[in-house]
Amino acid sequence: MYLAARREATALHLALHGDWHAAALADIEAELQALDVGGVQRASIDANEARLDLAGAWLLRDFIARARAAGVQTQFQGPEPPTMALLERCAAGPIPRGRSRISAGAPGAGRATWARGSISSAGSASRCCGGWRSRGGCGRSRSPATSMTPASPPCRSYR
Repeated sequence: MYLAARREATALHLALHGDWHAAALADIEAELQALDVGGVQRASIDANEARLDLAGAWLLRDFIARARAAGVQTQFQGPEPPTMALLERCAAGPIPRGRSRISAGAPGAGRATWARGSISSAGSASRCCGGWRSRGGCGRSRSPATSMTPASPPCRSYR
């Protein structure tokens, strides 16, 4: 059993339990499909006792979308599961330029810069022979003019 549902007049309270992982998708989906949201105006979801991978989060997101389409207001009791937040962020589209949170911290941290046909993130990776190498790599290199051509064959070290 992956969820417990309690109905009070026009409110539905869901308590999620266990591992909402890909291996259990059929069982979880069957439990979600069995929920009757007819006449429900509000649904609260407590996911504190559940562990959702992306597949489980997708099913929950799907259920929430169906409930909202039926006119049900949904909210989480407590924090939204991190995998749900990730799915919502992905569904929102690309991050506008200059609004990335990756750049927080040390100057240049998490930022990749193109320089003379190589990509560098604090000097840890560069392009060689059409493939990627890290700190030393294969020892072969092409000139900057040819190293970024899409038709470059991959480096034999990384096939």
